Amino acid sequence: MDAKHEIKGLRQSFQYAFSGFLYCINNERNMRIHLSAFVLLSMFSYYYGLDRTEFMIFTIVCSIVVFAEMVNTSIEAIVNLASPSYHRLAKIAKDIAAGAVFVTAMAAVIVGVFLFGDFVKLSKVFWMFWEKPYRFVLMTGLTVLLLFFVFCGGGIVSKAAYKLEKKKK
Repeated sequence: MDAKHEIKGLRQSFQYAFSGFLYCINNERNMRIHLSAFVLLSMFSYYYGLDRTEFMIFTIVCSIVVFAEMVNTSIEAIVNLASPSYHRLAKIAKDIAAGAVFVTAMAAVIVGVFLFGDFVKLSKVFWMFWEKPYRFVLMTGLTVLLLFFVFCGGGIVSKAAYKLEKKKK
């Protein structure tokens, strides 16, 4: 296989991966919740002052939760394909996959408590937001925007994905 075909195959692999990621965002509210929490906490971690190692741990833990959500979504799709009607074993498979997401999310919460658990530092950050109204407005606006994304965002992302697909053709 020549280099041109190798590059084309690699590009297609990335497109398929991105398509799968967009599918999860479009169709899974919990994925949008995880991503929104990651964005908000990333911004907050800047003001909180996480060092590089702490931010790396935070990013890895968040990535594991997103990974688990994507695996859960793929398992649900496979189970739905294999067993379109209700089956007890299909329910067990789906419940276990959802449980895996729950376990990773709870682990992320525990790590978050360790990373952001300094209440003196936490109160200083909150006062910093009150003292500088633009920061408060920025975080509040971002929170509202992300809430809209969580509950209405699938359609918005679908349109963006559709435009990307159309461009490729």
